Amino acid sequence: MSSIREEIERKLKEKLASGPGKGKIIVASTDGLPIASTLPEGHSQDLQELSAYSTQIVKQVKRLLNEMGYAGPKYIQIKTEDGSVLNIYVRSNKVVIYIS
Repeated sequence: MSSIREEIERKLKEKLASGPGKGKIIVASTDGLPIASTLPEGHSQDLQELSAYSTQIVKQVKRLLNEMGYAGPKYIQIKTEDGSVLNIYVRSNKVVIYIS
C-alpha cells in the first residue's frame, strides 16, 4: 500500500506528463514543510529550502496586503533568465510551487 505522499507525487507526475513543458512541482504546508514533490532524488536540501522560502514569501506578502486592505495574492511569480517559480496559495493551507 502506498503512502499519501507517494500517491500525491504519482498524481503530480501524471499531471506534468500530460501537460506542456518540463516543470517541477512541490506541495508544501504553510509552515514551509514539503508534503510532496516531483523533484528528482538527491535534491532534499533544495526541496526543504525552496519550500521554506516560498511559503514565507507567500505568507508575508499576504499579511502585508491584508494590512493595507487588499486581498491576498492568488499567486506570486518570480521570473529568472532560465524560467520562473510560481508560488500558489491554495485554500487547504498549502502552497503549490511550480518551477519551469
